[in-house]
Amino acid sequence: MIQVQESFLSNKFIPLEKRKNIVEEVDSIRSSIYPTLSSGIDDSLSSIVASYGKKTESENDLIATIIDILSIITALTALIVGLYSIFSKAKAEQEAEVEEKVESKKDEIEEGFRRAFDFENLVGNILKNVTDFEITRTNPREYLTDFEINSPKGKIGVEVKYSVQDRLMGNVVHQIKHYSSQYDLGIIVVSNVPFSNYSRKLFESEGILLVTSENEDEIKEKIKESINRIMNKNEV
Repeated sequence: MIQVQESFLSNKFIPLEKRKNIVEEVDSIRSSIYPTLSSGIDDSLSSIVASYGKKTESENDLIATIIDILSIITALTALIVGLYSIFSKAKAEQEAEVEEKVESKKDEIEEGFRRAFDFENLVGNILKNVTDFEITRTNPREYLTDFEINSPKGKIGVEVKYSVQDRLMGNVVHQIKHYSSQYDLGIIVVSNVPFSNYSRKLFESEGILLVTSENEDEIKEKIKESINRIMNKNEV
């Protein structure tokens, strides 16, 4: 528009008065166009800035939300890992404790078997030393006492009972009573611990003699005394 105005001013073939009128009209047109154009540009720029501002604000909110979610996920993950770690540790400790108890119980049982075997061997050796009668060690699979004393008048059964408890209970009595029919002269029970009063009375009522001690010399004397007692009883 400015170039058009300048071309009219420089055109000398148009009368001066006419050129002034044209210039005024051009100025009028230009003044009416530029405010509208300027206003449009300003509105467009404002709209763009506002849109960008809203977009930036929306993006910031979105980023903040994502960060919050990630923080929560991280916290939950740390909590789960921590709980799993605690659970795994507790479980491992519990399994170790159970295994330790099993091993301890296993060792205790094995030690009990070893002591029972040694005690039985001790009684067997004592029997060979206290009498001239033949001593037989019975087959564990047979329903008999551990040893048999074979005298000219009959057999004497010798049952050996070893216990890790303080006393032997009555169930042993009922087990040994089944042996009675196999031994016409009687049965001697040798134990490392005393019997309960109930068990002792049951044994006495069945005529079964008891030897209770862990001392080798004491066991020897009591077994010898019991054998003599049985043999003397059967001489009458």
